[in-house]
Amino acid sequence: HEIIREDQRSKFSQYSYDHSIAVAFNLAQTLRYVHDHGYVIGDMNLKNFRFDGECRVIVLDTDSFDVTDKKTGVHYKCMVGMDEYLAPELQGCGSLELEKNQFTRESDYFSLAVLIFRCLMEGAHPFNAPKIKNSADYQSSSAAAGAMTDIINGLCPYVRGGTGKKVPRYAPDFAMLPAELQELFRRTFDYTQTTAVRSIPNRATAEEFANSLNRFYHRKKTTCPTDNRHHYLSRLGYCPFCAAKRRQKQPAAEAVSATAGVAAAAGTAATPPPGLTKVIGAALKAVCL
Repeated sequence: HEIIREDQRSKFSQYSYDHSIAVAFNLAQTLRYVHDHGYVIGDMNLKNFRFDGECRVIVLDTDSFDVTDKKTGVHYKCMVGMDEYLAPELQGCGSLELEKNQFTRESDYFSLAVLIFRCLMEGAHPFNAPKIKNSADYQSSSAAAGAMTDIINGLCPYVRGGTGKKVPRYAPDFAMLPAELQELFRRTFDYTQTTAVRSIPNRATAEEFANSLNRFYHRKKTTCPTDNRHHYLSRLGYCPFCAAKRRQKQPAAEAVSATAGVAAAAGTAATPPPGLTKVIGAALKAVCL
């Protein structure tokens, strides 16, 4: 909540949207680091990550990592997870303590995508959207309600049509993201209950997210004339964050839902954001040594 909620961003000196991109980048780099050392995080949720004022990542609860001892082959299984971040293959399958329910790199990729989405989309959850029934329920939303069922069925209105869901008013337009980032989310979230398992290999990796976020961070952006914390790609021609705030103030019947639009191709950058590649936290270092 230190980055996705506007009222929790006080630790970031002169916060701007680039801080959110930087945190997302470091989450992806952290997962790469853990995977490169042969571990799976498993229980990936916002409560298990903290960020310092320079957007570096601190990992908590590393005792729940999914670890296989390289010398003995003994598997120390991750047996916990929060429903709203679990991959569909781990949803509705009984206790996570059962040996059949295995956390993998690919399940970590799904959870990472949810975390990054929330960082970039002002806290909006990709699978937690209100149902399309009538105008009165347009703004209904909560942190976890319905997330498990929606993840099982692949009901992500940002990447799929015909889900019976609509984007909550507080979410900025999905089209504000570079096209390559939109595509990474589509590859990870565009499935149905029938295709969920066979779509696992399509998921965007931590490396792909890190590279894309690095380019996004370095792209030229416009500073909103109304709120200098709002930075957005110049091609948009409007501030997507202010637009979302205006939607929240409109009567439900008049509000225009944000939809998945076509974005311009992303730019390139040669180097990572300055100071954003360090992973800190003695607990993580101890586990990965």
